[in-house]
Amino acid sequence: MDQPQVTRRLSVIGLGYVGLPVAVTFAQAGITVIGFDIDAGRIRELTNGHDRTREVDGDRLNQATLRYTHDPAALRKHMDHLRDILPKAWEATDRRLAETI
Repeated sequence: MDQPQVTRRLSVIGLGYVGLPVAVTFAQAGITVIGFDIDAGRIRELTNGHDRTREVDGDRLNQATLRYTHDPAALRKHMDHLRDILPKAWEATDRRLAETI
C-alpha cells in the first residue's frame, strides 16, 4: 500500500542571526518555510534581499519555498512549527506575541 505524500511545512519564529540561517537552510532543502519576525522593517529588508546581520547572502534570501511575514495570522495558518526561542523571546512583549500564535 502506498504511503500518503506528506508536504513538509516549517515555521521559524525570530529571523535574527540564528533563525534566519535556519529558515534559509530548510528552504534550500525544498521544505516550505514561513519566516516570522515581529519587526516589519526586518521583513521588508529580507524580502528585498538584505540581511543586516550579514549571516545570509542576499541571493540566498529569495528561495522559492521561503516566505517572510510579521503577521501572526499568517503564521497561525502554518501547521508545523520550529520555534527559535532565545532568552530575549521571554520578555513581556514577546510573551504576548507568543500568546497570539
